Amino acid sequence: MPSPRCGARRPTPPVESQPANVVALPPPNPASSQGSAIQIPGLGARHLNERIDGSIYFRWAEATKSGSRIPANEQIARNIIALAAELDELRAYLDVPLIITSWYRPPAVNRAVGGVSNSTHLSGHAADFRPAPGVDIHEAQRRTDGFWNSRGGVGFGAAKGFVHVDLRNRLEGRGAPRWDY
Repeated sequence: MPSPRCGARRPTPPVESQPANVVALPPPNPASSQGSAIQIPGLGARHLNERIDGSIYFRWAEATKSGSRIPANEQIARNIIALAAELDELRAYLDVPLIITSWYRPPAVNRAVGGVSNSTHLSGHAADFRPAPGVDIHEAQRRTDGFWNSRGGVGFGAAKGFVHVDLRNRLEGRGAPRWDY
């Protein structure tokens, strides 16, 4: 049989012609590769591995701690989307993957981890991250500080393995606070 032209496909032999020890598997379910579905208030169903609405890099699994921290209301969900857009810019600026260690926290989780009562994690306006392995966290923190200046707060937690960023500057219309953990 002559070889097909570029782009042309050979017909697939019928299943009956395959050897007896070959099992024909059904095609993969695209939804299953997106992870479990969660209900986001005001937005509806989203899959954990689905990118946050409009985000280039970040997924719902990261903002919700693999679905264990569902936003309490639509406003928190929209705050998560807003922060994801800012984190996309930070990720592009740093040119390294960011591993999210904490994003949205319901009040009980925030108390359990020792978060302050007015934490911006409660509203979905804050995330803690570390850079991908092999990238110096102190350098990532230094560069984040310079880049994030007009956006909000930066918590210097590199010595403890994370960098905190939030949008409080935009929320409060004040300067960009900095603090150590």
